[in-house]
Amino acid sequence: MRSICQSILVSVLASAMIASPLLAAAKPLGMVVLAQNAHLGEADLALGTNVFSGDYLQTEPRGTLRMRVGAAQVYLAAASAAILDEQGDTVGAKLVRGTVGFSSAPASGFQVETPVATVSPAKGPAFGEVTLLNPQTILVAAYRGSLLVKGAGIERVIPEGSAYNITYSPDPEPAASSNSAQGTYGVSNHGHIIFAAIVLGFAAGGAYAAWHFSTESDTNPQQ
Repeated sequence: MRSICQSILVSVLASAMIASPLLAAAKPLGMVVLAQNAHLGEADLALGTNVFSGDYLQTEPRGTLRMRVGAAQVYLAAASAAILDEQGDTVGAKLVRGTVGFSSAPASGFQVETPVATVSPAKGPAFGEVTLLNPQTILVAAYRGSLLVKGAGIERVIPEGSAYNITYSPDPEPAASSNSAQGTYGVSNHGHIIFAAIVLGFAAGGAYAAWHFSTESDTNPQQ
C-alpha cells in the first residue's frame, strides 16, 4: 500500500513539473482594448481578447488595433502587421508591415524590432511610432520623450519632436560567414545605418493627438 501511495505521489509531482512550464508559457502578454477590422491570424479580434507571445496581429486597410501590453499601450495602424514577442524581461513587437506605435516607460522593457534596427524608450516615458517603409528603411518618430535606436552595432537617441528615416546599408563585400540583416530581425554588425531627419507634419501631430485622446479616455477593462 505504501509503495502504491509513493508511486501516485511521484506521478502527481512529475505531472506538476511538466504542467508548470506550459502554464507559464500560456500567460497572456496583454489584452485588446480597441479593435476595428483587426485580426489574430485569420480570426477577428474583439475587445477584451488576450494576446500572447508569438501572436500574429494584423489590420485591414481601414482597420485599427490598440492593446495594453504590460505597462505599455501598443497601437497598430491601418494595413499593418506585427508579431508579439517576449524575451526575458523584454516584451516587444516584430514589425512585419505598416506602422506600430507605443506609449511606454523604460520599466516596461517594450521595444519594436525591425529588419533595420530596434526602437525603445531612451529614458523616461515615451510615445513613438515606427513605420516599415521597405525592407531596408524605417521611419521613426518621437512624439513624446526620446527614443533609442539600435542597429548595425551603433546606438542613437531620437529626441522628442524629431523624426528620421533610417536606412540599413550592407557592406559592399560582407564576410562569407556573416549574416546580412536584410530581411531578418536583429542587429547586424556587417553594415551601417543612415539617419536622415524629416519634418513632422500635420498628419503626424494628428496621429499623436488621436493616440493621446484614446489612451487617456480608455476605460482599461480588467483582465
